[in-house]
Amino acid sequence: MPNPARNTELAAAIARDGRFRYQISTHARMTAGVLSGIVSGRVTATPSQQRRIAGALGMFAHELFPITDDDDDGEA
Repeated sequence: MPNPARNTELAAAIARDGRFRYQISTHARMTAGVLSGIVSGRVTATPSQQRRIAGALGMFAHELFPITDDDDDGEA
């Protein structure tokens, strides 16, 4: 049974990329363990990590990570 918090978009992008996960994580300036945690949903990526991962994959962060409205600016 798949983990509901798993980032399937990110996992698919990594698989399509063709590089090893450690190569992508090195390019994104993080350990392979952190990247694996983000993919599995055990770790919540910071906005900076999201941008670095996306950049390493030649994508934009919004293509890999759901956009949430956590700033509570009062707009509906």
